[in-house]
Amino acid sequence: MDGSDMRSFGAFALLAVSLLLVVSFAGSCDSSGTDGLMLYEIKPLGETEGISLHNYSDNPIDLSGYLVSDNPTLSKEGTITFTERLLLDPGETIVLGASESDDPFFREGITVFNGQKGVKFSSQFALNNKGDDVYLFRDDAVVDAFCYGNVTIDDPALWVGEPFK
Repeated sequence: MDGSDMRSFGAFALLAVSLLLVVSFAGSCDSSGTDGLMLYEIKPLGETEGISLHNYSDNPIDLSGYLVSDNPTLSKEGTITFTERLLLDPGETIVLGASESDDPFFREGITVFNGQKGVKFSSQFALNNKGDDVYLFRDDAVVDAFCYGNVTIDDPALWVGEPFK
């Protein structure tokens, strides 16, 4: 192979790995029970920790039927609840921040902080910097999950593969 063949092969290999990562990530999440609402981004570090949710459906979604927790049983750790009707339009992302900050800690989305628009973080909700699991519930059933760092989710219906690092 000459130099241009090597560059072409390298570009093809990079594209193949990128597609594999996208397919692997998409395969690790099952949105069939969520009506299209899924965990989108998680920021566990610093004072501006938070999460974002994205509406992948073609319809608006009322978040008041959902809850986010860093515990799959809802018994030990904290939650983020929606105490008022809050609509998320198709293709829209909402960022849920624990406290207000000037730090734009997510790439996109409408930012709502604890106490605004019916969003309530319980005092126990905290994401561990070294690793944690986060669950999206609807009517007390887990509909999406994400793990990172040194924490794993053993239920293959919720997560397949290694934690995000």
